[in-house]
Amino acid sequence: MDVARREERRRVAAEWAERTAIEQGLPTKIEDEITLQEVATLLCAGRDETAPGQTRHAGLIRPGSNRLRPRTAGPI
Repeated sequence: MDVARREERRRVAAEWAERTAIEQGLPTKIEDEITLQEVATLLCAGRDETAPGQTRHAGLIRPGSNRLRPRTAGPI
């Protein structure tokens, strides 16, 4: 995903979060450290970290990406 598209997603998400907080009568920003820690814990709960034997790739394109090396038909 390119940078402009990622920034647009962030902007839309932030606008949604603010709008729905206001609609529910909630504060649009939370500054209380304990509350922020609790929210972070809830958001990360149940996240399955990389399965054993797998590694995460932080780059934009995986090293073996088909965008770089399209597959070709093998011998039949």
